[in-house]
Amino acid sequence: MSQGNVLRRLDAALRNSTQRLKLRDSVVLHFGSGASDDGNGDIQMRWDGTDFDILQLTANSAINLGVDGAGIDLKLFGDTASAYALWDQSADALILAGAAKLQVTGSGSIGYATGSGGAVTQITSASTGVTLNKTNGQITTVALTTAAGAEERFTVTNSTVAATDTIILGTTYDGAGTPMLSVQKIAAGAFDVVITNAHATNALNALMVINFAVIKAVAA
Repeated sequence: MSQGNVLRRLDAALRNSTQRLKLRDSVVLHFGSGASDDGNGDIQMRWDGTDFDILQLTANSAINLGVDGAGIDLKLFGDTASAYALWDQSADALILAGAAKLQVTGSGSIGYATGSGGAVTQITSASTGVTLNKTNGQITTVALTTAAGAEERFTVTNSTVAATDTIILGTTYDGAGTPMLSVQKIAAGAFDVVITNAHATNALNALMVINFAVIKAVAA
């Protein structure tokens, strides 16, 4: 039977029924003409009575929800009432609601990917401000000569920062002295980095690469 005849019969069956199409267990739907291992197209949908599977059968196939610039909302419910994950297309955000949570197991990780960060180098002095409008990255200071017990402070102008955010700092510094990093004056669009030399006698004696990450937060 031709594909056209099958579709016409299906349409007639739906018109003469309660407008429902019921497929029994183990029915498989195939899409595309790709040469998969079993010769059954590119995409396969099947129900075995317990699991509903959507399978990519060939390497050149993909499953897209919506189109670029016009997405759709997708909600995944949990077993607890009001717990769900929602891709909200109008907000361009993945929302975990209620008791829903994100868990990492094994060797997985959570963090910023390549392309989201940036780098900037301080000039003139250890108090000279820098600008880097990224949620994460590296700041390279001038060569530091901070005396024992003294501190340096400079402002990072960053348009991604809100006053409620948390800034995480770290450093690869391996020179003399004992540098300690802290953050002060977090505000919309900026924060201050404070470098304190906690060593009792030795001054800092090298430039410092400071890694930073902005963790978004709210007060309500």
